[in-house]
Amino acid sequence: MYVSDRAMPTEAETIAAIEDQLHIPNLDGRHEDSLIGVGSSDDGLATDPDFPPESSSVHPDPHQPPAGAISAVVWRRVSGTLYYPTRKASRLLKGELHDHWFLGAVAAVATKPDLLLDLIVSDELAAQGLYTFQLYKHGCWREVVVDNFLPCLAGQDRLAFACSANVGELWPSLLEKAYAKPIPVWEGLYCCLLHEHASSGGLWRDLLSWLSSGSVVVAQARSKGHTLHSAPTTAPLHVTEETFHEPDGDAISFGVDSLPRYSSSPDRSRSPSSVHHQPHPSPLSRPAPHLNSSSSRPTMHDSSSPSPPPANAGPTAAGPANICGVLLDLAYPVVEALLLTLPAAAAAADGSSAEVDNGGSSSGGVREVRLLRLQCPWGAGGLWHGAWSQGSPEWERHAGLPHGAALHKAVANDDSMFWMSYDDFVQVFSRVHVCRLFPPSWHQLTLHCGWQGPSAGGPYYTPATPTQQRSDAAFHAHPDVHTHLDQDPGANAQPQTRGVRQSLGEISMQGQDEGEFAGGGGGGGIQGQQQQQQQPGMISSTWCCNPQFRLTVRKAAEVTVCVAQRDPQVAARGHTPKRMRARSIGLQVLRVELDTLGRRWEVTPGSLLLEVPLCNGRELSASFRADPGVAYVLVPYPGKAGEEGAFVLRTFSSSPLEVEQLPGPLSLVLGGHWTGYLAGGCRELGSWGSNPQYMISSPVRARVNISVARLDLKYAIIRPAFDPLGCIGLTLAHPETAQDGTLGRRTAIRVPLSEVVAETGFPSMDEAVMQLTLEPGTPYLLVPSTNGAGVEAPFEVRLMSASPLELVALPEVKTLVFRGEWTDGCSGGCDINPLWRKNPRYLLRLRTAAKARITLTRLGKPRNGGRLHPVNDMIGFYVLRAANAAGEIKGDARRTVVAESTFVPGWEAAEELDLNGGINYVLLPCTYAAGRIARYTLAVSCPADFDMTVLS
Repeated sequence: MYVSDRAMPTEAETIAAIEDQLHIPNLDGRHEDSLIGVGSSDDGLATDPDFPPESSSVHPDPHQPPAGAISAVVWRRVSGTLYYPTRKASRLLKGELHDHWFLGAVAAVATKPDLLLDLIVSDELAAQGLYTFQLYKHGCWREVVVDNFLPCLAGQDRLAFACSANVGELWPSLLEKAYAKPIPVWEGLYCCLLHEHASSGGLWRDLLSWLSSGSVVVAQARSKGHTLHSAPTTAPLHVTEETFHEPDGDAISFGVDSLPRYSSSPDRSRSPSSVHHQPHPSPLSRPAPHLNSSSSRPTMHDSSSPSPPPANAGPTAAGPANICGVLLDLAYPVVEALLLTLPAAAAAADGSSAEVDNGGSSSGGVREVRLLRLQCPWGAGGLWHGAWSQGSPEWERHAGLPHGAALHKAVANDDSMFWMSYDDFVQVFSRVHVCRLFPPSWHQLTLHCGWQGPSAGGPYYTPATPTQQRSDAAFHAHPDVHTHLDQDPGANAQPQTRGVRQSLGEISMQGQDEGEFAGGGGGGGIQGQQQQQQQPGMISSTWCCNPQFRLTVRKAAEVTVCVAQRDPQVAARGHTPKRMRARSIGLQVLRVELDTLGRRWEVTPGSLLLEVPLCNGRELSASFRADPGVAYVLVPYPGKAGEEGAFVLRTFSSSPLEVEQLPGPLSLVLGGHWTGYLAGGCRELGSWGSNPQYMISSPVRARVNISVARLDLKYAIIRPAFDPLGCIGLTLAHPETAQDGTLGRRTAIRVPLSEVVAETGFPSMDEAVMQLTLEPGTPYLLVPSTNGAGVEAPFEVRLMSASPLELVALPEVKTLVFRGEWTDGCSGGCDINPLWRKNPRYLLRLRTAAKARITLTRLGKPRNGGRLHPVNDMIGFYVLRAANAAGEIKGDARRTVVAESTFVPGWEAAEELDLNGGINYVLLPCTYAAGRIARYTLAVSCPADFDMTVLS
């Protein structure tokens, strides 16, 4: 007997493994005092031994630098002021690397000086050449100590990488070095990440999170009135009134249908936002048709016409391509968003009531103008030259604009700022990254967790593979539905490829209302329960093993959940191998009753509150409103089952909350093999009873996840072609009761299939899964099988539950079931009738001597539809010894009878007989009286191999 046990590692082993994966060798335990003691030179200046001034700190492999890498650098100590306080926005200069994504995120953070100063921990040892910064890595702030050795271009008096436009200001260069130190390779930092998920905006999202500890949401900009056809796994995410402003100065939220109204005093507590743009096919980019080919993102069209570009729009011969001055593939921080209302009198005075021009709308005689103030950290060559830019005619045409002087002053005092209309904004830029910062009054919990071994369960649905068979693309295999066929099982029945319709139904997803921004896939797309979405593949058998967390609040609250996977570059220490790059992660939030305890084994209808689809960013987040009367189960999952890794779970709530990790499931794994006569096939076949059979039971009422997987396909390098006969399935039935009351193997499933508790059908060659509830103290018979008989393959049966299960493997027995009928020409009755030899005949031959169980079962009602005659309709069988292999009976047949069963008036006659090996036996099933018409099945079960055929 086997008893289920914990499938997960021990708590101590799990904690040690997670902390080891989240450990950053170059940061943890490194302080200024330790570097002074280790790396000080004769001149009193310290050198960081973890990031030495060598070529190995620039290229992952100094002997094989990447294409386009800097050929030669000279390391020099820099001196100056770490930070210049100024009212103007920071101006940054790009280096020789493709580091514009880093500088764009830094520029966004620098729009909030308090955030930037939080990154600078200490410059007290600047005289010794040491500076201390802090970065938010792996769920906590970590101090990073760097020296003032920086690479410079050989033969030139300038830095090779990022620097400030203010001469003598050091923080951009040193912050970039601090960011690169955990690897520690400058070139590898950008080359690896740039190709990994830059196209999805992951770099900006990750950087904003690491520089601010905030929760970053990515939204796709689209034009008003445009219909966005999102992928099935992507739901709209809307950024409207509160996109760039924080209500009450606390946090950024979504869902209001208008932009913020103008405030004469800019909100200094606003979270940093950055936008990244790609050209869209619009009049803005028509002078430069080749720009569209440089974008790999889908383009979107605006139903409104933006303002005509100035004469200098388009790419310039001397500089990079631009749209009305805005440089391509660069991030621009959003500083302010305004909705300005022009009174009716002023609107009539300037003529705007008759015509709505760029950037506004008209309603009831009131003119509304929507403007965004952006900062260009890339110099004067990247400023916007279109509508509402400095000196554009829009300012004269709207001379009555409220607070017009303040608007001019906002950009006049800083030549890196410019205004832009909202309509032009959504034409030029493709994404908005919004970093949400939470106030101190909010409650936060941080947990270090991981997907380890069996706990790396993967998504709820496995991806569809060529070896999967599905009878309907909208349905998936599910246990609690029976596939009942009208035909009786028989030896000559042909296997059929069957699928089972899922009683659970498709998990419904919730979209958002139409807005003017649509959410991107990574880190922000949310799905809920109102919009139907079809899921690919089948329900996974391992999803229930993922770490699960139960969240409750004391009163109604806004809750944000963030899941961040570890930085693979930190573990790779340089160039990131493919196996260690960022993997896809997802998050599901389930809503359950407050008194519901324990982990979730499946996603029941109505329980899915929201889902963040798989994305390969470092972090994803989801926000929802939590009620105190229910509980919420958080299920972070990796992109594939078996993908291990550590992650950090952060929860933020506006009211007190409790988060607890639910215990892991108990697991029982047992291997087996369909081989020889044990490959009995599906239950429509007469040999189904030969399949391996297991008796399972639970001492308490328990929800159980049962699965079977083919091991030859699980570890196959080259997958075979799809074969419907090779599909696998599970049948859970009640065990068969013998005459002495003992429970054992079942030879067949009979109509009306009342013995079947649940079955999966045969949806795939890889795996079959069922979830069901076992009643306490009730034995069940579990039968894994292939769809066709004779298909040999190794398999693995896995049972998972919250309570212990007991499993007993029943002895291997070969079973053959034949279906037949007593008709007018072959219903001779028992041996007291002269024509008793005209009953159906079967030839049986055992390879070795063994005990065989022979069972004769009547099928259906009597031919006349009445009751069974208590004598004439009795059934039984004879076992005769044949003279040869052809089943010939010579002489008096009564003298060749080896054994006979008792004739019974019921529906089944069975006997266990000791038969010799190598002897030809003939089985004669018969009724007591001749001429009785009925259908029957004849089953033979034996632990030894045997052959059985029908004689003519």
